[in-house]
Order: sequence, then C-alpha cells, then structure tokens
Amino acid sequence: MVLAGLAYPAARAIAAERARAMTREARDNVDLLFHGTAAHFALARPRLGAAAHRCPHPKDHPEGGAIAITPPLTVRCADGPDGACTPSASDRPGAYDPALWNDPVWRGLGFRKLEGHRFHFAYEAVNLDDGYGACEFTVTARADLDGDGVYSTYRRSGRADQRGVRPTTPLVIDAPFE
Repeated sequence: MVLAGLAYPAARAIAAERARAMTREARDNVDLLFHGTAAHFALARPRLGAAAHRCPHPKDHPEGGAIAITPPLTVRCADGPDGACTPSASDRPGAYDPALWNDPVWRGLGFRKLEGHRFHFAYEAVNLDDGYGACEFTVTARADLDGDGVYSTYRRSGRADQRGVRPTTPLVIDAPFE
C-alpha cells in the first residue's frame, strides 16, 4: 500500500516534466524566431524607394505578409516517431518535405527544422516605409501534442523600428498541454 502511495506522485511528476519538455520546444522556438526577426531587421538593405530596414517578407511582397504554417497542419506530428514531425522526403507518418524551410521568410529568420519536432510554426509581418523602416510581426507555434485535434498555441508579437526590437505582447499561451 505504501509503494502504491509513492508511485502515483512519482508518475505525476514524470508526466509533468514530460509536458514541460514538450512545451519548452515552443517557448524556445518562439524566442528564436523573435531574435531572428531582430537580427534580420538590424541588417540595412537599402533598396531604391524603400525603407532600409525590414522584417522578413514573402517573395515579391516587401510590404509583408504571412507565411503558411510550416509544416502544414495536415502533417500530424503526433503520428510520427516519438510524437514528432520529421523533415524528410518519406511517406512515414509525421514526415514532410524539408524544402518547406527554403521559403525566403524562414531563410531570412535563419530558421529551419532539421530534426524531429512537435510544433508547427507561422510568421506574419507588416513592413512600414517610414524612411528608416519599421515592422510589426507575430510568431506562432502550434501543436496537437496528444493527437486529439485540439491545438496548443504559443504566440508573441513585436515591433521593430529605429528604437530597436521589442515585444508588444508577452508570450500568449492557449491550451499549453494539448
């Protein structure tokens, strides 16, 4: 009876640590994307008739825009090995074409997944031509960690301008363990 009483709290502690580890991926990658935006924005790229400083943007859309969530939500990470998506050209569950990370936005952010991961990532930016340049951006990580069709969402927005890059919202988390 005593052993059973000890096993339950230990199992709960292990489950809680596993959940924290899975959500750490989202927090770490949202931070990487935020800092990738700062690095990209800091590099002046003078173009005739445009602001020198910009956030990464879709090809042929210097005003900004959104990149499709990568990998697409049709790729079910929970079905992959160890519940993770895998960037590989195979037909295994959870696998997707690694070339999706070759988009100019992901390249501009210096962001690419090479190993298994549980989250899907999105980026949206609006570039403002004010001479120096400015942009507003949002980075998002989403995952269906338990395969039930309900997604965890981690989102952070920011602004980059002549004064620097700063968050406009704290990290917003919806359903962290879904």
